[in-house]
Amino acid sequence: MKKFFKLLLVLLILFGVYKGVRKYLEYKNAWKIVIVEEKVNIREEATIYSNKLGEARRNDVFIVKEKVLENKYVWYKIVLKDDEEHTYGWISSERKYPYVKEFNAKKAKEDKTITDNAKPVIKYDEDVYHTKDINTITYDHLRITDDSKYTITSEIYKETCPSYHQYWIVYTVTDKFDNKATKTQAIAFEEEPSDDDVKDLTDIRSATCTGKQ
Repeated sequence: MKKFFKLLLVLLILFGVYKGVRKYLEYKNAWKIVIVEEKVNIREEATIYSNKLGEARRNDVFIVKEKVLENKYVWYKIVLKDDEEHTYGWISSERKYPYVKEFNAKKAKEDKTITDNAKPVIKYDEDVYHTKDINTITYDHLRITDDSKYTITSEIYKETCPSYHQYWIVYTVTDKFDNKATKTQAIAFEEEPSDDDVKDLTDIRSATCTGKQ
C-alpha cells in the first residue's frame, strides 16, 4: 500500500512538472506584444471611441489573440491578466510609429487571426509610363505597400482633346482581404492601341486636357 501511495505521489509530481513546463512553453511561444511607449490606452473594442479599460505601461507584456490592420492603426486584442470584469482588451499602435513590438507573430498569420482593413498603397516615380504596346505592359515600376498577398490589374483609357489625345492606365490592387486601391498614371505607347482595346476616359471622369499640346 505504501508503495502505491509513493508511486501515486511521484506521478502527481511528474504531472505537475509536466503541466508547469507545458504552460511555460505555451507562454514563451505565444504571440505577444511588449509596450515601447511610456503608456498606451487599453480599450474595450478596436476603436478609439470605445470605453477605456485602463492603461499599459512601457515594458508591459501581453498575449495577443487577434490583430486588426487599418490604414493608420494596428489593433491588438490582448489577454488581460488582472481585470476581473474583462477577459480581453484592445491596444492600438500607429503603423508608421509603432507603440509596441511583436514577438512570435508568424504563428498568427498561419492561424488566420489577422483581419486586414487597410487598403494597399500604390506608388510610382515617373509621371508617364513608357511601353512598346498594350501587350508589353508590366507592373515592375510600381511600389505596392500591403501586409498580405495582392493582385494587380489595369485598364487603359483614352482622353480625347481638341488637338491631341492622351492615354491613361488605371491600376487596381486587390489584397487577399478584398481591400482595393486604384491609381492612375499617364501612359505613352510606341505603337498605339486600337480604340477597341481601350476605354473612353469620360467613362470614369471628365477629360481635363492638361497634357501635351
